[in-house]
Amino acid sequence: MTTSQRPRVDLDPNIFKALVIEATKQDKKPKDLIDLWVKQNVSPEVLALVDIDPLPQSTKAPEPEGDKVPFDPLPLFLERLNADERQVLQLLQTGVTARVAIGEKMGISKSKAQDHVTLIKRLGLWTEEDKDKV
Repeated sequence: MTTSQRPRVDLDPNIFKALVIEATKQDKKPKDLIDLWVKQNVSPEVLALVDIDPLPQSTKAPEPEGDKVPFDPLPLFLERLNADERQVLQLLQTGVTARVAIGEKMGISKSKAQDHVTLIKRLGLWTEEDKDKV
């Protein structure tokens, strides 16, 4: 690897999605968030070995106390959904889960309804288990 090339790391797709959501939540770039986490979590000896200045003690993130409050990705992803996808999400949340029924209610094909449901599931906004909670 030449000095102009940057090393790359492959991440699990769900880890990457969590990283992007957390970076967005903190109004940071994913790269900057990773840099911060490495500086916070690698020992000062290792940081010195690779010529990285450790963070001052006051900028380290406080240790979480008790149960963490779960981060709700819904507001972030709702902005990225188009009108049809939002409508499908609303139908799913109200218990309409059959793709045929979704298609009929929206005037779209079953396959288009399935495409919308697949996207919503990939974004983690709804799961098949959620239909049992309605």
